[in-house]
Amino acid sequence: TKKNESGRCLQAAASGMAEAPADQKALERVGPALFLGAVGAVFISTQLTSHLFVAVLLWVFLGGALCAYVFLGNLPSSPHMVAFIKSKGYKSWNRANASKDKSCGACVVCGSQDCLRHQHRLWGVLNPWEGLDVPESVDKAITEFLEETLNRFIYVWKKDLIPDENFVDEVRILIRHAVASFVQRAKQVDIPKLVTGQLLHSATAHVHTYLHARRKLPKQASMLEIEEAAMEEINGHLHTAVRGTTASLRYFRHLVGAVLPLLLPPKAVQSFVVRSFLQELFAAKVLSPAMDKIADPDFVDKVILVIFDPHTRMEVVYGPPSRSTPLLARFAQRRATPRARPLSLDMGQLLQSQRYLYPFMQYMKSQGTVHVLQTCLLLDELMGTVRSEGWESHASSVVGQLRVMYSTHAVQDSNEPITFSPALKTRLEEVLLGEGDDDDLRKCEQLRERHLIESAHSEVFKLLEETYCPRFHQSLHFYEMFLGPLPNPRDEVERRPAVSWDSPAGDKRKRRARAATTSSTSSDQKAFPSPSPPPRS
Repeated sequence: TKKNESGRCLQAAASGMAEAPADQKALERVGPALFLGAVGAVFISTQLTSHLFVAVLLWVFLGGALCAYVFLGNLPSSPHMVAFIKSKGYKSWNRANASKDKSCGACVVCGSQDCLRHQHRLWGVLNPWEGLDVPESVDKAITEFLEETLNRFIYVWKKDLIPDENFVDEVRILIRHAVASFVQRAKQVDIPKLVTGQLLHSATAHVHTYLHARRKLPKQASMLEIEEAAMEEINGHLHTAVRGTTASLRYFRHLVGAVLPLLLPPKAVQSFVVRSFLQELFAAKVLSPAMDKIADPDFVDKVILVIFDPHTRMEVVYGPPSRSTPLLARFAQRRATPRARPLSLDMGQLLQSQRYLYPFMQYMKSQGTVHVLQTCLLLDELMGTVRSEGWESHASSVVGQLRVMYSTHAVQDSNEPITFSPALKTRLEEVLLGEGDDDDLRKCEQLRERHLIESAHSEVFKLLEETYCPRFHQSLHFYEMFLGPLPNPRDEVERRPAVSWDSPAGDKRKRRARAATTSSTSSDQKAFPSPSPPPRS
């Protein structure tokens, strides 16, 4: 505990103070050594008159040792302060640590304890905006920028091709997913290490290049001559994006193409059309104008003045701070009227029929959230057990399964989280993990009286119905459930019947081949005419 640690630190400091007389005796023994070192330094200095640099280094070392001797010799005690220093190490995650840590849990897809394949496909990857709240003013500014981008580069041509808003609504959801994923990843970056490492190194390299080029030119050189000399100094180390507009646009396309798979949901990454559209949108319409604006010298000067000049700083807004709001929640709201689907199933029909439940379970496994469906089925079974006659005999089993469910999915640092309301989590914790002496029968009775199982089931059922059921209707599993697996084009080619040359289709092929041969022969004769016969003698 913290008290024991502080006690050990004080004990170590006290031991250091107790050992101070011994240290004082050691300092007294250092005096003759310093005197002999000074005499040796004088002798060496007389012999190294031609090497003045070595003599200066030797005298500087002896001066530092003498100052330390005088300073430490006058102190009555010097406590040992190393015991108070604590290093904050960062624990890296690997397979060995995961196998030792029992809180990691088994993989939600394959059930392995040390799985590295499916652990990344959890709730935070599917909904990265969960728990990501920003001030309302910041959210409003980002929304205005994205709305202006959509008005300029999507609505201009969309109104002539697509009449409804469903396409733009899907683009809005993808943009929100990408922005939220980018913010979540940016929060994990070590800013001091980035600034003192890569940014400082790059800035130092640029300053060194400028000074080296400036040294070669006279003092009256113009800025254009300095830029040309700096470019010659860089020579072949010039960045690809600075070599021209075409090169910069090509670089931005490759950059966005490499980053998008890390920011988009798995379904969008598998679509070539979605990747190409967003890659061109961000590269040509967002990054390229933004880089041109940042490279503008007037803009850079204005930013520097705003930061350092007190007379040109931005106006201070007085008033209460804006409240927090989910990131881009208003921007991602659907504008289109939902259309009626002929093959739509609600969540109750999916759970009641085994024909529909199995494909839905396979879809949840592919999304890495099968634990949500398993929890809903478990709570549904426990509700039936509690409502039936003779529930007293199953009280211990019901309480044990609920306790495992709570510790696996409702705790804060769970790897398989399920979003329960804070009030419900508090009531479940009071009943299941309370410090009272109530037995399982009494706890099960409290669960029945307070309708906690029904409340938990309704929240999980609502989560499935509002989040995963609409996505299931747009997945390949839903298509294969009604129409079967998709046909393979290679199998279609292999099953195509061969055409006989004696059939009418074969006669048509013969005529086409004969016409092609005749046309090719005539074209060859025109290109390479046959030589005329020699004249008769």
